[in-house]
Amino acid sequence: VLRASEQTDTGIFAMYATVLEDASKVSDSAGRIVQSLVEILLATSVHSALPISGLRAFLSPSLQISADEFDQVILRLKPVIRLAPLARAECTPKTNESSSNSVDVDSRDIPGDSSSLVAGAYHASFLDFAGSSTFLRTDEESVKNPYWTAPGDIQRSMAVGCLQIMKDGARVKGPSGGSSTGL
Repeated sequence: VLRASEQTDTGIFAMYATVLEDASKVSDSAGRIVQSLVEILLATSVHSALPISGLRAFLSPSLQISADEFDQVILRLKPVIRLAPLARAECTPKTNESSSNSVDVDSRDIPGDSSSLVAGAYHASFLDFAGSSTFLRTDEESVKNPYWTAPGDIQRSMAVGCLQIMKDGARVKGPSGGSSTGL
């Protein structure tokens, strides 16, 4: 992950915190959804974007999130995540030196068919923010980043998510029409 300068941390990290706080107000469970999405983006966005369906699949089933609630959270996160059509999956984070030929997706494209989109960090500095346990809220005030999760916890969460996705994907209809694992 690229490291942003401390001078940049103050303004941009505070902006990222504000965007995440706003997205957390969508519903009672939105705060946990935002936290999970930040973790997933931190784990996956360094190298490539993840389809929206993949982001949703990695969310814990205990969150019991509706498609509408998920779409509303994603819409509120647009200032920090880049959405692009799946066919043009160039959605890696921008750095100050790079430009991307990804297509910014209008918010009207999300509800109804978010399955055709991929999401990734809009800029590498968002990954710096997500990976920092503290940041400067002002020039002198260092605060704990409420959206930070220890790397080991993220890896564990991603491993559990992968196993859950494989388990769910391994279920096939048996000859009697019932569900079986196919194993």
